[in-house]
Amino acid sequence: MNAGKLIVVIAVGVVALGVLSMYSGRKAASAKPPHAGPPPNAPFVTESPEVVIATGAPSRNPRAKPIDYTGMWVPNEGWDGVVEEITSETEGPALRLRRITTSMLGGECWIVALVDEDHGINKGESVHVQGKIRSVKIQLAQSIIINSIVLEEARVVSKP
Repeated sequence: MNAGKLIVVIAVGVVALGVLSMYSGRKAASAKPPHAGPPPNAPFVTESPEVVIATGAPSRNPRAKPIDYTGMWVPNEGWDGVVEEITSETEGPALRLRRITTSMLGGECWIVALVDEDHGINKGESVHVQGKIRSVKIQLAQSIIINSIVLEEARVVSKP
């Protein structure tokens, strides 16, 4: 092999290594860190999910002003529920927890916890989740009432 060809081979190798390191650097930089829980001095909600829905969801009564729970954190022990479904959302996986309750219309409420990819949970498991409240809704779908709370930056804190 002459010197000219050797220089070309070395240059191609250097470019290939540069591209590979650039790609792996981007991949590492784009990987999200795991949800660590609430930051210091985070505001916490003290009410149950049922009370949060009853007092925080927009009402059809124009005089009723809902409490804004957006940005507040679920307590450290988390809210419990049974994982009925695990779906893929743009933010990542969502654990859809169902809570049966006689204290509200519809007889149940849903907690949608946007969790990390490595949540380790299976459908049907009972879990406690913690996260920051993104939204509180009461929706009417045909004749079914759907009560829900969406938690972002959520994590599983225990499996009873």
